[in-house]
Amino acid sequence: KTLYYHNIKHTIDVVVQVENIGYAEGISDTEMYILKTAALFHDSGFIYAYKNHEQESIAIARRILPKEGYSQEQIDQVCELINATILTEEPKNLLECIIRDADLDYLGREDYVPVSRELYKELLEHKLIKKNEYEWCLGQVKFLEEHKYYTSYSRSQRNPGKVRHLQKIQEQITRFNNIN
Repeated sequence: KTLYYHNIKHTIDVVVQVENIGYAEGISDTEMYILKTAALFHDSGFIYAYKNHEQESIAIARRILPKEGYSQEQIDQVCELINATILTEEPKNLLECIIRDADLDYLGREDYVPVSRELYKELLEHKLIKKNEYEWCLGQVKFLEEHKYYTSYSRSQRNPGKVRHLQKIQEQITRFNNIN
């Protein structure tokens, strides 16, 4: 009930974006199969844990995928891709870059504001942030400035939007500062 952002809508979005980015980057159908599987499982661990949910997601994938006919090698690949969604991890190959870009694709899209509002609401609900619009905006500026897209597709298709969102948030911070 409290996963306003990390929910089925986000999962479907990541699967769709994996497909868009993957085909633009020229990956094979076999790679796409593994990538889409990882996208489906990447946040499933939120069912059991909020922090370190990726490890829970990996455990779920390892439990379910053998029953679905996945080989051990395929399962290991899926788990490596889930692990690549951890923001502190640096992607090591094209598939990891694709899933990482797909997971944060919204940062450069027109629906950035409503999607980020859902994340804000979720983080408040889980007491990971305090209700403070100014602090949220500062955090978003820092996140957008530090974030980078890894694939050429995402750099060309999403960076311009991300830059616009960053500018709008910086303008909002300036308005906050002018009020005080």
